[in-house]
Amino acid sequence: MKHFRIITDKELKKLLEGPRPPILIDVRDNDEFCKGHIKTSKNIPIEDFEDAIKKMKLNNNAIIVVYCKTGKSSLIACNILKDLGFKKIYNFRGIDNWHYKLKCN
Repeated sequence: MKHFRIITDKELKKLLEGPRPPILIDVRDNDEFCKGHIKTSKNIPIEDFEDAIKKMKLNNNAIIVVYCKTGKSSLIACNILKDLGFKKIYNFRGIDNWHYKLKCN
């Protein structure tokens, strides 16, 4: 059984606009993040992901959505979240799946 659900851009947009938006995490490196990311996303590069999540002391029922460039690092992030006991994990996979405006720093 999968421990996360793959989410589409329409589903993610609806979640982000809802009453309880998810924690949205971009696991790409800082340079990629600065070139364009989904508004409200937090940048935590995959190499720092596990330590950063532990430091955040989030509730295990927090809704967390992760994405990267191609879906490979977001899959790793989903597995880390599962191992840390999170229950509401969504994998948006790659940033190219987002068909709305990106925020640039």
